[in-house]
Amino acid sequence: TYYHFMLGYQAELSGDLATAVEEYTKVVIADNTTAYVRTQLAGVLQKLNRLEEAETLAREALSLEPEYTRAMTLLAQILNNQKRPSEAIELYEKVIASEPDNDNIRLQLSILFASTGEFGKAGDTIAATKDTLLKASGYYYIGVLATGLNEAKVAEKAFKHSIEINPMLDSSYLYLGVLAQYKGKNRKAEKYYLKAMDIDPKNTSVIEKLSQLYMDTGKTEKAIGMEDMLSALEPDNPDPPRKLGLIYMNMERYEEAAAEFRKVLVLEPDDMEFRYYLALALNEMERYEEALEQYLIMNERDQDNTKVLLNMGYLYSVLDQEDKAAEAYEKLISLTQEVPDYFVYLARNYLAAGRDEYALRVLTQGLEHFDGHAEMHFTKSIYHEQAGEFEMMVAHLKRTLALEAKHAEAMNFLGYNYAEKGINLDDALDLIKESLSLKPGNGYITDSLGWVYFKMGKHKKALKTLKKAHGIVKDDPVILEHLGDAYLATDNVPKAIESWERSLEIQKLMGKKEGSFERVVKKLKLLTGQGL
Repeated sequence: TYYHFMLGYQAELSGDLATAVEEYTKVVIADNTTAYVRTQLAGVLQKLNRLEEAETLAREALSLEPEYTRAMTLLAQILNNQKRPSEAIELYEKVIASEPDNDNIRLQLSILFASTGEFGKAGDTIAATKDTLLKASGYYYIGVLATGLNEAKVAEKAFKHSIEINPMLDSSYLYLGVLAQYKGKNRKAEKYYLKAMDIDPKNTSVIEKLSQLYMDTGKTEKAIGMEDMLSALEPDNPDPPRKLGLIYMNMERYEEAAAEFRKVLVLEPDDMEFRYYLALALNEMERYEEALEQYLIMNERDQDNTKVLLNMGYLYSVLDQEDKAAEAYEKLISLTQEVPDYFVYLARNYLAAGRDEYALRVLTQGLEHFDGHAEMHFTKSIYHEQAGEFEMMVAHLKRTLALEAKHAEAMNFLGYNYAEKGINLDDALDLIKESLSLKPGNGYITDSLGWVYFKMGKHKKALKTLKKAHGIVKDDPVILEHLGDAYLATDNVPKAIESWERSLEIQKLMGKKEGSFERVVKKLKLLTGQGL
C-alpha cells in the first residue's frame, strides 16, 4: 500500500490528478482502516469537483477517526462548496474546539458567518484571532461580504477595523471609498482612494475608481490624468484609450480623441465601434478623406451598415464625388424604403450634380410613400426653383410650412424668391424675419433680409444688413453681388465694383460659375465699359 500511496502522492504533486485518484483508491481498497489516505483522496476528488464522492470519503475518514481535524476541515470546505454553510460552520466550530489556536480556521469560520449574514458572530470569531495579519484580512472579508449583502454600516466598520490593525491594507481603503461614494460623500471617497494609491500606486482598480469619481464630479482633467496612468500601467489594455478618446470627444478635443482611438485600433483592429468614433473625430476636424478611409474599412466588413453608408454618402458629397455619394444613398434606399431622409439626401445629391431628372424621379418616388414629410416637399421646391417652375416651387414651400410651421429654410427660401420676383414683399419681409428669429446670426438668411430691403427701395437699410451678412459669410458670391448692388444704389461706385469683382473671383476659384456670374459681368461692363 505504501508503494501505491507514494505513486499517488507523486502524481498529485505533478498535477496528474486522475492517476492520483487511481493510486489512492488502491490503498483505500487494500486498507479499510486508514483515515489519512481517505482524506487525501477526498482532497483530490474535491479538486476535480467530484464533491459527492469527496464528501463520502471524508465522512468515512471521520467515522474511523472522529476527532481527525484535517478530515473535519476538508469536509467543511466540501460542504461549503455545495452551498451548505450551516453544516460547514458546525464542523469548523468542532475544529476550533480541538485546536483553539488555529487562526486559519477562525478566519474561514468568520467568513462563513459573514456570508450567512451573522456579522456579530463573524466579528467575535475574528476578534479572537491572534495573528494580526489574518485578523486584518478577516475584517476585510467581512466588509466585502457585508457590502455584497447591502450592509453598508457593518461593512464600513469592518474595513475600518482592518486598517486599524493593518494600515497598509489598500483594498480596505478602496472599499471605504466605494461606500463613501455610494453615499454621495465624494470628498471622503477621494481621500480614501488617494490613500489606497499612496500604499500601492499601481493598483489599477483604485485608479479606475478615481477616474470615474473625477468624471462624475466634473473634474475632467484629473480623470484624464488617471486614464493616462492606466494606459502607462497597462499598455496592452484598450480600455483606457477608449475612455480617454470618448472624454476628449465630449470636450471637442478631436485631435486628442483621434490619437486615442488610433491606439485602440492598434490593439484591436476589428473594433468597428471605435473605428466609427475615429471617423467622427476626423470628420469634426474636416479631415474628410481620412474619415472616409475609415468608413470604407467599415463598409468592407459590413456592406449593409446603414450608419456607415449614410456617412459615406455625406463625405462623398463634401468631397464633390457626387456619383459615389449617389451610390451610397441608392444602396441605403435599396436596403430600406422606410426612411424618408434617404430619398431627400439622394435627391439633393442629384440636384447638386445637375442631374435634375434623377432628382425628380427620386422625389416622386419618395412623395408616393411620404407625402407628409416636410423636408421632401422642401427639396421638391428646390427642384422646381432650378427648373424655373415658380408656381410649383411656391406650392411645395407652402406645403412644407403647412407640415412644419417653423421650417426656417422654407420661410427664407419663399421670402427670398418673392423678393427676387419683386412680389409680395411685405410677406417676404415677414417670412424672412421669422426665419431669422429661428436661426439668429445665419448669414444667408441675413442676406435675404438685406435683399428684401433692397427690393423695397430701403437701400441704406439694405446696405447695413448686407454688410452684416458679408461679415458672417465672407466669400459667398451671391452675397457679394447683392452687396455691390447696395453700394451702387447708395452711390458708392468703387465699393460696388470691388464687391462684384470679388464675387467673380470667388466663382472662378471655386471652379463653379453660378447664375450670378453673367449678371455681374454685365453690371461691371455697364458701369466701367470694360469686358472681363
